[in-house]
Amino acid sequence: MKDEGGMDDIRDVLSHWKPWIPPKLDQGLQQGGLLVFHGENSIFTHYDQATADHANMSDVFRALDA
Repeated sequence: MKDEGGMDDIRDVLSHWKPWIPPKLDQGLQQGGLLVFHGENSIFTHYDQATADHANMSDVFRALDA
């Protein structure tokens, strides 16, 4: 019996996974971020500095009101 949505799925995915090494080592350090656009103009940018770092939503809403 297959373990639906459990370890069988993880094992299947990992069996096909290959590590990726970025061309420039600092490219692998970007965590994520948030970009807000009004048309083609960027009105808010946040780059996460670490895991669990997120944009301050008050700042995002303030940018949207501007």
